[in-house]
Amino acid sequence: MAEIANSAGPSASLGNLEDLGGGNSAFVQVESAVISNSDQRANALQGNAGATTAVWGNRNSGIGLRSKTMGRFLIGVWDVHYHEHYNIDPAWIIGNSAWSTLNLQQNMGTGITGHAQGFGGRLSNTIRWDSPVWSGFSLSVSYARPTDGVVPNIPNGDVRDGKKNRNWNFAPRYESGGLTIQYSYMQDKDGISSYVNTIGGTGLNFNGAAQATATVTSVWKIKSNRLGVRYKFANGLGIGGIWDQGKTDSQTTAGT
Repeated sequence: MAEIANSAGPSASLGNLEDLGGGNSAFVQVESAVISNSDQRANALQGNAGATTAVWGNRNSGIGLRSKTMGRFLIGVWDVHYHEHYNIDPAWIIGNSAWSTLNLQQNMGTGITGHAQGFGGRLSNTIRWDSPVWSGFSLSVSYARPTDGVVPNIPNGDVRDGKKNRNWNFAPRYESGGLTIQYSYMQDKDGISSYVNTIGGTGLNFNGAAQATATVTSVWKIKSNRLGVRYKFANGLGIGGIWDQGKTDSQTTAGT
């Protein structure tokens, strides 16, 4: 029995369910991008979301358990935060996710100055629970280690020392008839970025070598809130809106 992917964009998906009895089942899903700009996974392998990762399972892929009474539990590479509002803004699915959100929000896709995941995305090392529906109410909770890398060991007061990038997402929703109310909160903590800073944006050159440049590193804390409401009429037309708030804080080292 095929497992249906909930992500957007051109891809190839392969999966199946295994009945365990008593209303429980195990599943595996492998989904891969089939064009160059369909991958927005944030990981150490590719560096920035929106670039191409020519590997198997670079889109929503994971293994898990599904229960009629306990919901769905999975581990893998999975969509986090912005994707919760597909049921409010289904037009977003028509285009590639990273491409369309960059046009609308200017804060997802390539992320924040080298911090690949930005305000959500398709994150590595995700643990996710999707609850059953209780009288129209349901929720999703996820934890991720987005950037795959080991915890830096950089003593002597470096802001990166001991930082472990981790992402939390909490997304409750209510659906009844044509009404959908969806909220999502995300906190991404201790993501590390770096860039080369140069004088005047170009640096100085002497005998063909750049001078007066410095590598600047930062540790980010990112918070984002989204609340959407949509009502779909019986004739198929709908009306709704989304409130979106994002905040970033960073600690930066001196250039080296």
